[in-house]
Amino acid sequence: MRYSYLSLLIMLLLLSACGYAEEESQEYNSYEGIVAFKEIRSESYQLLVVPDVDPNEVTDKTREEIINMNVEGTSYYDTNQEDYESVEVGDRVKIQAGIDELESSPPIRSVIKLEVVE
Repeated sequence: MRYSYLSLLIMLLLLSACGYAEEESQEYNSYEGIVAFKEIRSESYQLLVVPDVDPNEVTDKTREEIINMNVEGTSYYDTNQEDYESVEVGDRVKIQAGIDELESSPPIRSVIKLEVVE
């Protein structure tokens, strides 16, 4: 009887430790760049962000012109309405995004956290 309680206790400890490890292992990547274009597509709020450019290089361009600049790291970011409305074209942003991305050109990533950088 004593061994069955001990076995049950060990199994519970192992299972609770496994669940805790999964919660801690959420992964994301960090990106920084200039919001070059904003659009709402099928109830999806998207920001086109270009890294390592001066805001003046992208603020007066169309979406196609920005994509054709071929700046490495240019990506779409799906975000929520609140974040979408809190940024303007030309703002420098820091984004934490999930590790999964849609393999389009440019890629589409999901925003976990968005912050405007001064």
